[in-house]
Amino acid sequence: MILEDLLWMVLAVTPPAGDNVFTDPDLLVESSLVSVHLDALGNQVAALIDLRTCPSFGLADTAVLLARGVTSPTWEAERRSPGFTAWTILGFEVDEVDPGEAHGNGVAEAESAVRLQLHCHTDTSSTVLATGAFFVTGAVPGIGPGQPDHGDDSATVRAGVAGWTSPFTVAQVQQLRR
Repeated sequence: MILEDLLWMVLAVTPPAGDNVFTDPDLLVESSLVSVHLDALGNQVAALIDLRTCPSFGLADTAVLLARGVTSPTWEAERRSPGFTAWTILGFEVDEVDPGEAHGNGVAEAESAVRLQLHCHTDTSSTVLATGAFFVTGAVPGIGPGQPDHGDDSATVRAGVAGWTSPFTVAQVQQLRR
C-alpha cells in the first residue's frame, strides 16, 4: 500500500501498544509536518508527519493524522521565501467543540465535533474542525534514519522524506475516542 491509500480505507484500530497521541498530545513535539492533504471529495484532511526526530514512536518513522468529517480546515503561516521548510511540531491540541460552534461550521446538530490543531515553528498552525480522527504510524522503506538537509536540491530532499505515493507498512492505528 501507499500512504495515500489511508484516505480511502476503512481503518481498523489496532490493540493499544504504548502511548496514545490523542490522550498525550506532547508525543508529537519535535516531529515534523511534511505535507497536508485536503481531500474535498472524501471530506477529510490528512497530515503527513515525519517521526524520525521524535523518539516516542519506536521504530515507526512516519505517521498520518487523518481527520474525517472535516468542515473547517485552516493553515496559518507567515509569508516565507520559496523552497523547503522544516515545519517542526511544537504542540498538538485536541479539543471538544461546543455544539453550537460545531453546528455553525457545518456539523449536523446531532454530531459532536473536535478541533485538532498542530502548532509548528515559527508561528504556524494547521487547524481542522472534524467529527472524528485517526492517527496511523508505520514505516516507509528507503527514507533513511535521519531527515534530509532542507537546503539541498529538490531531488535530494524529496528522496529523504515520505510522500503520499511512498510505500507504507502500518504499525499502529489509533482512533480519537470521545
